[in-house]
Amino acid sequence: MATVNLSEAGRRLSMTPLEVVVRCALRGIPCESGLLEADILPVLGPLLVNDDEGATGPGASAIELTEADLEREHRRRVVRRVLDKLSAMRKFWPARTEKRSTARGFAADDVGLALRAVDLLLECGIMKAEVHGGHESRVGLDSARRAEIESIVAGHPIVDGRLLDWVDNG
Repeated sequence: MATVNLSEAGRRLSMTPLEVVVRCALRGIPCESGLLEADILPVLGPLLVNDDEGATGPGASAIELTEADLEREHRRRVVRRVLDKLSAMRKFWPARTEKRSTARGFAADDVGLALRAVDLLLECGIMKAEVHGGHESRVGLDSARRAEIESIVAGHPIVDGRLLDWVDNG
């Protein structure tokens, strides 16, 4: 397995070493020693593709993520944000909040996606709902699945099949 230092990783990814460290931290990839395995670089961002390993410049092209990859990452990020927001506010059942309040703070074009994510989290059992006579349902996180929620918020792979299917396929 080839290893690269942060400067070389930054050069290959067309970013600063600090940006490489931040992306590693966001994805839970250890880089305390200042060395990374070359195999994980595509996870951090688009790589510069060169025939000559030492040459980079305006002629070097980057491998771009497809539209489906970007949408998949966007849905994953929305799910993480909803769960992070509710867990940070300690909205574990029976503590609850109005369903529409879970979408507060999202960009206008993400509100519908956030509400769809909440519906799916309810279907999966990660969240629980309660209806109060004619009012909008109130939702809260299932405390029995706290470890799974923390894992999703930390950026680890999603294990629930229905949630994973929605994130992957929309």
